[in-house]
Amino acid sequence: MNQAETAGAWPTDHWSEGLISDSVRTLPLELTRAFSGLALAAVYGLAIGARDGGAALPAHAIGVPLGFLAVCGIGVPSLFVFLAMFRVPVSPMGAVRAASRALATAGLILAGLAPAALLFALTSSSDMAAGVTGMLGLLTAGGLALVRLVRDLMRDFHDAPMVSKAWAPFALAGFALFGVVLAVRIWMHTLPMLGGGA
Repeated sequence: MNQAETAGAWPTDHWSEGLISDSVRTLPLELTRAFSGLALAAVYGLAIGARDGGAALPAHAIGVPLGFLAVCGIGVPSLFVFLAMFRVPVSPMGAVRAASRALATAGLILAGLAPAALLFALTSSSDMAAGVTGMLGLLTAGGLALVRLVRDLMRDFHDAPMVSKAWAPFALAGFALFGVVLAVRIWMHTLPMLGGGA
């Protein structure tokens, strides 16, 4: 463990690079990474919530990260147990690392999209177009976060028995489908821009 990690700082010079780097290995820094990703996702929520203003701002700021948190909080532990049943060697810390990097990836993407989303939310003449654009940003970030999570989990598969390696892609594909459906349902029920929160 290097001095930056023991001091509680990211082990790189650039904050955003450290947020998604593979070098962080301690639980406190992984949790910091995860909460940073959720906070960045909330920035996107504020951007798309600006169309309705008022109470829609906190509703969107909470609702956007809530979808990602649900997928990582409900789906990842279930996936971990399922993979363990098929003797795929994924460690609990490996699952936490993969989930935290996925959250950080989604957060960085959404924070990058936030200015464009804000501009479109405020200038679009159609509520439907603003909603579709907001959802497109969420799906883009969520999809790339899922790719990151699956890729990070698959790093541990090289020591798995051949039968386990054969089943693992199906488990990961099922998890990806579950994650998309769960996140979209949460966003549809909580985000006023998408007709939720009523």
